[in-house]
Amino acid sequence: MKGYDVVWRLNRVHTHLRSVHFILKCLIQLREECQSPLSNI
Repeated sequence: MKGYDVVWRLNRVHTHLRSVHFILKCLIQLREECQSPLSNI
């Protein structure tokens, strides 16, 4: 039961990291899209 609890916690942390990574990727993409028109002017 304890081993299962460890796996469950690792899975929770993994999904949390994945969502954080996804959000960071979106923010970086948005920032690049906002900067590109400025550089084109």
